[in-house]
Amino acid sequence: MRALVTGASGFIGRHLVRRLLKEKYKVRCLVRKNSNVNGLIDVELVYGDLLDKDSLKKAVDGVDMVYHLGAVWGIYGVPRKIVYDVNVNGTRNIIEESYKAKIKKFIHFSTFSVYGYTEKPANEETPQKGLTSYFGKTKRMGEKIVKEYMQKGMDAVIIQPTVTYGPGLNLGFVNMFSAIKNKKFCFIGNGDNFLHLCYIDNLMDGIILVSRSKKAIGQTYLIGDETPLMFKDIVGCVAENLRVNIPKIYLPIWLARTAVPYLKFLAKLIKQQQPLLTYHRINYMSKNQFANISKIKRELGFKPKISSREGLKLTIEDWMKSN
Repeated sequence: MRALVTGASGFIGRHLVRRLLKEKYKVRCLVRKNSNVNGLIDVELVYGDLLDKDSLKKAVDGVDMVYHLGAVWGIYGVPRKIVYDVNVNGTRNIIEESYKAKIKKFIHFSTFSVYGYTEKPANEETPQKGLTSYFGKTKRMGEKIVKEYMQKGMDAVIIQPTVTYGPGLNLGFVNMFSAIKNKKFCFIGNGDNFLHLCYIDNLMDGIILVSRSKKAIGQTYLIGDETPLMFKDIVGCVAENLRVNIPKIYLPIWLARTAVPYLKFLAKLIKQQQPLLTYHRINYMSKNQFANISKIKRELGFKPKISSREGLKLTIEDWMKSN
């Protein structure tokens, strides 16, 4: 099989490329001219952009499968127009060119944050109307585009990973490691909310199952570790592996929200890259984000091999080597 991977220079993309090569795929990577391609070996590099249709025509030519991971995270300070252009318009461009090229299967990487924060674990039938980030909103739009092409007869699958982590991750979830290690971490709320993690090797196993299965065509699958953990238990596990005391400072949610406008003003005043707290970070640390992964287990035989506690240990060991 010949596969194209967009977003190949990212955390998940690099792991996926290595796994596909291990599975004897021939791999082509769509990368930008300023992408860090170190480590992308034994692959064909095609330079282009999700907003450049001519480069996409070249990228999909002759491939059997497309793994569309290319996206822009809606992190603080990134203009919303860029997030929208890449995550929505870019998705439409790549799936349109894949449809024209009659590729055999299009696997679209979304996120479980499309469901927002929920009281109960989200499943694939949960309405996508809950509070979420702008990144999550653009991913909802991207999914709608993929479903449009499914209705046209395209063989496509939507994957919704939970909070993905593992060796090599250098942004997002791991940012709290240094705060915990340096004893500068405090809870927002009591930490009793649930967070569903997805160790990178578990995600790769799920992707391969989706890739091989005809039953997966036209379906959406949530992928994560076996069970979610309470946020306070995740922090406790991180602290234990870093050999520091578990943080015991708890900031009331209402007080944290009240402080956000002042912290934003202060960040601008001292030219700080981002404020200490944002509404998104408060929600992330205090609201439920968890999934029911029974569909992929039932239909494709998915079974997470690495528990969240074991995955955290492996991730922290790698993080310590790098820091």
